[in-house]
Amino acid sequence: MRALFLLIQRYRVFLVFMLLEVLCFWLIVRNNTYHNATFFNSANVYVGTLLSWSNGVSKYFNLTQVNRDLVAQNTRLEKQLQQARAQAGQKIPQRFNNTSILSSYEFIPAQVINNSTNRPNNYITIDRGKLHGVEPKMAVISPLGVVGKVVSVSNHFATIMSVLHVKNRVSAQLLKNSELGSLVWEGKNPRFAKLIEVPVNNTIKIGAGDTIVASGFNSLFPPRTPIGIIKKVSTKAGQTFYDIEVELATNFNSLAYVFVIKNILKVEQEKLEMETFEEIDE
Repeated sequence: MRALFLLIQRYRVFLVFMLLEVLCFWLIVRNNTYHNATFFNSANVYVGTLLSWSNGVSKYFNLTQVNRDLVAQNTRLEKQLQQARAQAGQKIPQRFNNTSILSSYEFIPAQVINNSTNRPNNYITIDRGKLHGVEPKMAVISPLGVVGKVVSVSNHFATIMSVLHVKNRVSAQLLKNSELGSLVWEGKNPRFAKLIEVPVNNTIKIGAGDTIVASGFNSLFPPRTPIGIIKKVSTKAGQTFYDIEVELATNFNSLAYVFVIKNILKVEQEKLEMETFEEIDE
């Protein structure tokens, strides 16, 4: 405290001068309309700029929570979207909107923490594992479409066999006529894949712009989950299948968040099918 008094005493002249300057400035601004308007307009600009910077810094440090909220919201919307697709694909009457068919999937949001697109066999790592309900053979999608399937799981992480894997095959179909095929990747451009095993049929016209979706078979991806858009269709003489190039809906180069899909009825379905096969084989 003594040091503070000594400091004030040492600079008392300067401090009195500054106090008088502030007082004079205040009197001028208060009693002069022009100076008053100029001062407050300038002050508003500087205060607004300062508040904008402060708000920007605050938003930056809150981005993590914002992202979590957005992922949670996207999860709810994805659930509703998949239910709408299932309803449209199966033409379920309005009174059956809430049946188990539409509510048989759970969505587990996850963040991509590792991803490759430049290899013949590409994998994705996410920050969700056994403790979050993730299991092997679960389907994985993005907000735009199919991503792959879970192959390995630890307590906190999981690895996914991407669609960009030469050994991965996705059961697919044309949206407009339900013609079935298989989506495969040839290990080249990560934006494009091939739809194979679609037979040449003179009564069915397939062209660029047609939509490819998941068939819903093998209880993996929900029915009508987007896969991509046909970019090119060709046939050769004597060829029994179309050569179809598909532009993938999911951009794997910018993949940040995904949804792991848990089919609640999968175990029941597989158990019934196994019992049926065993009964027939006997």
